[in-house]
Amino acid sequence: MKKTALAFALILALFLSAVAVTQVVRLADANPDWIWPEVSFPTMQVTSPAEGQSYPSNDVWLKFTVNRPADWLYISSLDNGSEVYLSQGQIKFVIYSVDGIIDGVADEHESEKIYVDDPLNAVNPPSNFSFSFNLEGLQDGQHSVDVYAEGFVNGSGVGVDPERIHFTVYTPEPEPFPTTLVVASIVLIAVISIGLLVYFKKRKR
Repeated sequence: MKKTALAFALILALFLSAVAVTQVVRLADANPDWIWPEVSFPTMQVTSPAEGQSYPSNDVWLKFTVNRPADWLYISSLDNGSEVYLSQGQIKFVIYSVDGIIDGVADEHESEKIYVDDPLNAVNPPSNFSFSFNLEGLQDGQHSVDVYAEGFVNGSGVGVDPERIHFTVYTPEPEPFPTTLVVASIVLIAVISIGLLVYFKKRKR
């Protein structure tokens, strides 16, 4: 009798668990933000180097901007009645890598990780962060630079889609020696000199 009751109780518990799981799944499907709140992702613009551009230098400046989503801010009222924006999300760090892959893959090439000073609940925080780095000593030829950024909002890490820019650097050809101009100058000086000699000889006579 006891075994039968225990088996019945176990079957009933499994049935109720299945019903509860089914209800949670249905509720999640109907209200996705209830369990998985929608999160906006930061965006990024790389302004230098330009895709496919060639640069006559072995040093190229990397310049890009990371933008904070507007819904990462919330309005808070102060005691004096004024309102300020506070940040509920923060930009954590940016990474750039030259001639390598940075999206979760070990990189054998140069890469830099820069942490951003962007505290949570900052008053009227900046809407974007601009970065500038000098990519020095690049060899002549084709290169690529990967740029990535990551933030933290609502207890979850969110990343910017990595962006890869291809560009070329080269050492400019030295300016050719102006041989033609030098020869023409010498000839002109010689003609003027001869003309002056003839003129003065005629005057002496």
